[in-house]
Amino acid sequence: MADFVSVMTYEPLPSTNIVTSRKRHPLDPILKSFLIFGIDIEHREVTGNFAKILFKVWSVILLLCYHYYLISDLAWYIRRAVQENAIAESISVWASIITYDLLLLRRKHIKKTVRFVYNETMKLNEKERKKFEKIVLIVCCVVWVYICIFVTQHGAFKHRENYGEFHTTTLLHMVYKRLNQPMRTIVAKLDKCIESFFIQGLMTLTMALYLLLSLNARLWFKNFQKHFENHECLKLDSQTLDIRHFTSSYEILAKNVHTLDDGFSQIVASWLLMILVTLCVRIISVLNPVTVTTNQMLTVIILTFTRAITTLIGTSFIADSVYNESLRAISLLFKLRTDNIVWKSSTFYEIQLALTRYSFNPTQLTVWKFARLNRGFLMTCLGMMTTYIIIAIQLYPNAMKGLESLS
Repeated sequence: MADFVSVMTYEPLPSTNIVTSRKRHPLDPILKSFLIFGIDIEHREVTGNFAKILFKVWSVILLLCYHYYLISDLAWYIRRAVQENAIAESISVWASIITYDLLLLRRKHIKKTVRFVYNETMKLNEKERKKFEKIVLIVCCVVWVYICIFVTQHGAFKHRENYGEFHTTTLLHMVYKRLNQPMRTIVAKLDKCIESFFIQGLMTLTMALYLLLSLNARLWFKNFQKHFENHECLKLDSQTLDIRHFTSSYEILAKNVHTLDDGFSQIVASWLLMILVTLCVRIISVLNPVTVTTNQMLTVIILTFTRAITTLIGTSFIADSVYNESLRAISLLFKLRTDNIVWKSSTFYEIQLALTRYSFNPTQLTVWKFARLNRGFLMTCLGMMTTYIIIAIQLYPNAMKGLESLS
């Protein structure tokens, strides 16, 4: 049974199930990458009893390490005063740990979506399926390029002499003071590289998974629309006019979009808050008169900004396209409403019920169920960040000195 999957079709019930051999999941590169961070989303990637035991041990170790980062970060604020750089680094740590915890708490919803992605991708023709798999591979490569850059920057930048300046630490700090100066530098840089890999790596990978799941959801409705545009069940001159079959098939897709939203809406909210605060705080820190770490901060800002703007634009445009494609799909019912025969028949009430249900419960991706992800939301975020930065520059005492020093 594990080697086969039943692919649902859009045919009226009872439907003929098309049984296909179990192929590699289209999201396989991303799903396997999550194993490094101790998360098996589909519960099928790890096989064998011994491998499962090792993976469980690895998952527990990472769970403890992530929350150790949180405790270490909070302890730093108890010992020291708050600074711009500390806040910026802390927000990334907190957002990553929140993402990790929510991934574990929402794993059931994400697992359902990932399995549904496989079924729906198998319905695509070979050309479209290979195109999507190519996109997945490209995105996965870009993710690991980002992770490598995040990690290597700590090896390339100048080492801070005082280990207490680091806001989060691994267990390596226990042996730090017993080493000579060259080894201290190596251990300190290794410490930050490990932290960056697990903090920035998990967040970047989760962002990529969300974008790919949303992109696949868009394909669900495009394929649905192509299937029903000339389908017998929607032809007025046919004896098989069946609105219920159309609406039930549509609701299956809509339900899985809502499942995707249930799994990621809170995670997306934490990302957007992180992006908003981190970029603004980083820019304010650069506005200080030039220091020995200014070039390092500029590099971090550019790297963080490129990932942030990619995520903002990607989620906004792709999520908006999911809504638009779902609207085009349900709008096929309007073709039937224009005919007088339908208006006088009981079928009209079924159409009206389907459209009313959609208007009250639209197929959309949201930010914690408060706002719909679309182009308008993107412009709102950019406007908020721009306004905040302008006000902060005007009120920040060292802003003008920092601008003069940069010029």
